[in-house]
Amino acid sequence: MASSQSDALSASRGRRDKGQNLRQVLFSQRKKNLKMTSSMEISIHWFRLDCLRLHDNPALFESLNSQIVKFVFILDPLSFKSCRRGPSAPVWQFLLESLKDLDCKLHKSPYNSRLCVFKGEPTVILPKLIRCWKATKLTFQASQSSYEALKYDKIISNIAMANGASIECHYSHTLFSPEALRGVFGDNIASSFKEFVKTVSFLEPSLPALQPSPCQTAPLSTEVQSSESSKSDAPDEVPIPSLEDLGFTDEEISRLCTWIGGETEALSKLFSYCCEEHDDKNMLNWLLAKESLSPYFRFGCLSVRFFFSRVQQYNSNTNGCHSFFVRVKKNLLLREYSYHLAMATPNFDQQLKNPLC
Repeated sequence: MASSQSDALSASRGRRDKGQNLRQVLFSQRKKNLKMTSSMEISIHWFRLDCLRLHDNPALFESLNSQIVKFVFILDPLSFKSCRRGPSAPVWQFLLESLKDLDCKLHKSPYNSRLCVFKGEPTVILPKLIRCWKATKLTFQASQSSYEALKYDKIISNIAMANGASIECHYSHTLFSPEALRGVFGDNIASSFKEFVKTVSFLEPSLPALQPSPCQTAPLSTEVQSSESSKSDAPDEVPIPSLEDLGFTDEEISRLCTWIGGETEALSKLFSYCCEEHDDKNMLNWLLAKESLSPYFRFGCLSVRFFFSRVQQYNSNTNGCHSFFVRVKKNLLLREYSYHLAMATPNFDQQLKNPLC
């Protein structure tokens, strides 16, 4: 009897000692992970509405030099409150499909990660993420949509640096960088489209940025050890919403067009067409048709620099499509001119306080 009680006590003491040893191992491992994370460079890459792609994304490629990279997209809450005054259901459908496609591509090698989606104001969400993940670098595509957007990017940069993160932002939404245009126009703007075309004829369009090979980048990891205090300040991650979540009715959803959003679809359309021979008439029909690439440029699923380089190569290798290439180039230059005016003109999208009106 006494022997069995002694054996039970010994077994109980052994289990308790084993549990304590296990807790000590886990605690020491956690301290080791925290120490390793603090010594690593952690980058946050912020995907914006006009750059939902992996190709020709120099800001993204800059983030890949870090050991740990977190990929982020931020949904504007104002769009949730009133979709009736915001984008229509087809536009939202295209955006949501683009986000899902981007998340799917990030799951694959060499990224082996995912897209973290948050809802809120970037000036609030980004500093919280920098503190929570102890990020040392924030990368994003610089906005070229308006004069006011340039000021907003400066606000984002100042907030990030105030929280201890360096900034890497690059222009990649147009054929010509703002620096190149500033070199020929100075602080002035072209008074007409004709003058703009004549001036930029001496410039070479920017080449698409090439993605670094895996051997040229640090091995990526998405594991970040956060302290308890930073966790309490962390914003809540949200799933990619559905059209129903945004308040659209079944009738509105049933009338959706057949657009398929995302980088995968954009590149597929471009590659499949450039692999065949077409005459000028068919090429023009494709450019103006419902299957055109315009929305993919709008959301940055397709880089205009990459598109231009492929069409230029197609033109040089194919007979009979020169007039189509000239028309495409003219339309792209008109797009460039619009961005040139928008970046240099306050309140460009309205008449009030617009110096051009």
